Amino acid sequence: MPSKSVLSKVILTIIIPALFLFFVLTFGCKEEEIGLIFSHKKHTEVGGEIELACETCHQIAENGVKFTIPTHNECSSCHSIEEGQPSESCLMCHLRTAKKVEVKKKEEKKFIIEDIIFSHQIHADMGFDCDNCHKKIRKMGKTPADDIPVMDLCLNCHKEKKASLECKTCHKKIREGARPKYNESSERPISHDSMWGLTHGKDFKDDGRMCYQCHQKTACDDCHVTQKPKSHSLTWKQAVHGRFVTMDRNKCAVCHEADFCSRCHQQKPTTHFIPNFIPRHRELARTNARSCIVCHERNFCMQCHILKFDRLVK
Repeated sequence: MPSKSVLSKVILTIIIPALFLFFVLTFGCKEEEIGLIFSHKKHTEVGGEIELACETCHQIAENGVKFTIPTHNECSSCHSIEEGQPSESCLMCHLRTAKKVEVKKKEEKKFIIEDIIFSHQIHADMGFDCDNCHKKIRKMGKTPADDIPVMDLCLNCHKEKKASLECKTCHKKIREGARPKYNESSERPISHDSMWGLTHGKDFKDDGRMCYQCHQKTACDDCHVTQKPKSHSLTWKQAVHGRFVTMDRNKCAVCHEADFCSRCHQQKPTTHFIPNFIPRHRELARTNARSCIVCHERNFCMQCHILKFDRLVK
């Protein structure tokens, strides 16, 4: 029976290298799928030696959806190619093990999921560059260039009302009850990261329609009716809320009705009951003038301070 040391040597010298070779041949040689060696990075990198524009090699097809894949004719505008007498220089682009490939005319590639309604031509006419959607293309060292944008990237423009948010704008088939899948790893939009709970209010205020693509209109009530925001601490009412109101009153209106403030502010604040408030109110105004305009109009002071008012409030 072989000793443990002999078995270890067999594993290290034969089995592991064999497994490594298997995975390399099976998963590691993507160029063999098309038989070409090509680097978008070398050809398009900004500041590089070549720095070609995408449209140098790719043109949008007549239907406006697809784009063309270059043939030898496009490559020969820069490279010296002798098709009749192939030489070792061909191996700069072609794999020796690749099958014979004949491209008689420009091949058109769609690279779009069949369910999607999309036109490269429309977006190009609007002034969009390839980099706006295909952000990784200039960094890719291999081909094919599988850099299809995710849905969240599309919505960066659509939510700004440059296009309709209706599902049928982009999707041919609408399945009832289906939820959009923004990327491969999650059903949530990319923007919904660990800090989303603290920042989502602003996005909702900018365009709440986006939220309703996935959420019911009553979804906000699940938290905002039963839970107070984290900022509403024990000292919130007496010491803090006035400052927040003066900075962004609309944020309060997400939960509170328009007359909510008047329920308390019909009464005088506790600061107005300190001894000699009238002579001393100047100190409070200088400390936090914003708290005054929560209730008073900005010209309220001028009812008394008519003369040299500008000097008094500085």
